[in-house]
Amino acid sequence: MEITIDHLTAGAARARGVAVIIDVFRAYSVECYAYHAGVERIYPLGDLDEAYALKRAHPDYLLAGERHARMGEGFDFGNSPSQLQNADLRGRRMIHTTSAGTQGIRAAANADRILLASLVNARATAEYLRRLAPERVSFVCMGFENLRPTQEDTVCAEYMRSLLLGEPYPLEASVAALRDGPGARSSARSPPRRPARLCATPRARASSSPPIKPSRRRRISTFARSATGFPSLWSLAARQAALPTAEKSKFNADSRK
Repeated sequence: MEITIDHLTAGAARARGVAVIIDVFRAYSVECYAYHAGVERIYPLGDLDEAYALKRAHPDYLLAGERHARMGEGFDFGNSPSQLQNADLRGRRMIHTTSAGTQGIRAAANADRILLASLVNARATAEYLRRLAPERVSFVCMGFENLRPTQEDTVCAEYMRSLLLGEPYPLEASVAALRDGPGARSSARSPPRRPARLCATPRARASSSPPIKPSRRRRISTFARSATGFPSLWSLAARQAALPTAEKSKFNADSRK
């Protein structure tokens, strides 16, 4: 298995084989939390106009995300897991558009398959990749607003690579360093007041998303691993590494470029 780690949309454009688009803060952490809250399907869109168009076509869909760290006008949620951790969104569908993570989906035009990952679902993603056994895996770290690489996304990619190669990785030490690094402002999140199980039950099913414009269909998957009693995203990552078994769910959503 050939494994590469690259960055930003330029890296996504270079991705081949299975592309794993990583956005720890916060796009793909948010999507794990959304599935945990009961969302049936997520439509990740890089283009803001397309997101608004889909919302107009389907007013019952939730609209979530951000541009330049600000929740857009008419959005139901921003791009923060803390907004979703106690929400009841059972059976709802959600449009998700962000400055970084969802841009990687648009750019990864040459990948055979796209997976979406963060530290929340890193181990489950790696376990799926081991079963899939592709010839090539391209980890793409989307960084801060798709402008510069970030430490947390690189840690996530390196951690998944180590899991695939069967090598040890100092996850707890890396998480501790992140708390004091540039990502500290984003990692200090309020804990859930009750134990949470992330994405413990399969809900989403693969199907065509409502068409926005003619284009070839892309298969996008989010994999999440269950965990309990976590005080923050970073602590969840450390706890995730320590748990001996995982209850995993695969969530498939088809999106259009």
